[in-house]
Amino acid sequence: MRKASASGNRVAVYYRMSDDTQDKSIDRQAAEVSRYVEEKGYRVVEVCKDEGISGSEVLKRKGLQRTVALALSGQIDGVIVDDLDRYLRLDLLEMGELLGPLRRAGVWIESVSQGRFDYNSMTGRLMLGITSEAKHGQLTDNARRCLTQHLRRARDEGVPLMGKMPYGYIRVEDLEKPLDQKG
Repeated sequence: MRKASASGNRVAVYYRMSDDTQDKSIDRQAAEVSRYVEEKGYRVVEVCKDEGISGSEVLKRKGLQRTVALALSGQIDGVIVDDLDRYLRLDLLEMGELLGPLRRAGVWIESVSQGRFDYNSMTGRLMLGITSEAKHGQLTDNARRCLTQHLRRARDEGVPLMGKMPYGYIRVEDLEKPLDQKG
């Protein structure tokens, strides 16, 4: 395990939003994290972010991968996030794959809403696991609700599953109309 720097306060901050409709999300996270970092006296080494990427898509999240690289290269002592679900929404096994390298490098994770996560005690690991599993459950529940709503609208209202019909496609019912009535 790497020794922390003398000051122990070199951090990367990380922001994430799932989709473009959350246009104020990163601004809100940054406001909270900036205030928190200042209160704690941390020195921000780098700001990393992922915009429009689900919390479950770890390999697509370049900002997340950058925090891991900073940790493994010894450039940071910790990662600061607004809430754990901004950093990870994974089940226990996936969470261990992501956090194991940080733990071995001596890099901690701290959130504005939950404080610093403890990798070194059974209680801390259990709390981290429970929190992550709960966030992962929210993710899968939201996905299920969204999908069933889209399916219901497609079935009951004839709304296409993907919203607006893609350019060049026509609806089956339009095939039956005379040529002069097609839109």
